[in-house]
Amino acid sequence: MRRLLFASLMLVIALPLCSQVPATKWTVGTVMAVRPHVATAGEPATSGLRFDITVRVDRTDYVVLYTQRPGAADVEYSLGRDAPVMVGPKTLTFVDKVGKERQLPILSRKTAPPPSTR
Repeated sequence: MRRLLFASLMLVIALPLCSQVPATKWTVGTVMAVRPHVATAGEPATSGLRFDITVRVDRTDYVVLYTQRPGAADVEYSLGRDAPVMVGPKTLTFVDKVGKERQLPILSRKTAPPPSTR
């Protein structure tokens, strides 16, 4: 009886551990371009300035929509900056200057050109 109880207990403990989703992977992204966002028809109005930011992660360029916090002027000076990012199916997550995770919608993605060999 004790063995059966022990085996059942081990199964109950081990099952959730085996079925966990793997941890998300942070990687380095480089800001390649920053352009003011051109709003499309039907797009909701926002209180902050919006930018299309191109972030290169490995061999892929992601264009994400960034809404700047009122009073902040940080994105205009981020060209060439490396930052830890996490790429999801529809969003790119990064940690802002105050330590808060921000998810940005991915507008487009394309394969980056190979690095120059000069």
